[in-house]
Amino acid sequence: MPAYPQFVAPFRAFLDQVPAGGRVVVFCHFDADGLAAGALFGRGLNRINPSWQVEVVPSGKGENAFLTPGAHERLLALKPDALIVTDLGVHAHGTLEVHGVPVLYVDHHIPEGEPPAGGTVLTGYGLEPVPCSAWLAYELLAAEADMADLQWVAAIGVLSDLGDQAAWAPLAAVKKQHTAKWLKEAVAMCNAARRAGEFDLNRPLRYLLHDDNPRGLAQDEVLAGYRAEVAAALAAARKLPRSFRPKAPMLHPWPSSPSIRPARFIP
Repeated sequence: MPAYPQFVAPFRAFLDQVPAGGRVVVFCHFDADGLAAGALFGRGLNRINPSWQVEVVPSGKGENAFLTPGAHERLLALKPDALIVTDLGVHAHGTLEVHGVPVLYVDHHIPEGEPPAGGTVLTGYGLEPVPCSAWLAYELLAAEADMADLQWVAAIGVLSDLGDQAAWAPLAAVKKQHTAKWLKEAVAMCNAARRAGEFDLNRPLRYLLHDDNPRGLAQDEVLAGYRAEVAAALAAARKLPRSFRPKAPMLHPWPSSPSIRPARFIP
């Protein structure tokens, strides 16, 4: 039985709008949960329909999926027949609906309004427990295709956003199969890629899109260099003296005695 039976029909209705041989763009957040969700769609959609052309595009640093015109231009340039936006929120402005592109939002943050006509929202917000984007993406795809071998990708998003005690049912078995060590190292490498100056998201994404376990991602030497760079920057920041903003003078302090209270003005 699907984990979220209420989402099966709307997800299938969205997929039915994608023509044979159609182009699906997946626009995902650049953190570990977003990259994992994007990679799951990148791999899972072709298990549903091998003829689709699927491209995963991480968001840029400081880029808002709904309010940054450059983001819309970049997505339009890819000429999608359908767009999936995941782990980037839900907003009344929408993304490409105004251009006639069907859009699916897969998310778990507090929605900021309903998107325009043509947008479908499948959100974990309000569910108990609230699934992160990778968790939700996995379950949507698993209702349509066999995704069991990609549980480790979902686990990276789950561990990153929800921690070691997350209530995702497969998590314990995935940690046993791939070891918690390699999964957590993979999470750290994803986060190092977005925090380092290079902002090299394609490197961790390639592993998530093509590997069959987390070890390659966890042991990548370039990503390890990014991780060391971030650690060094944090260490240097901790050595800086703390600065405090001067307190503004209190013009009318309350009396210190508990027996004295200011009078209330009653008109």
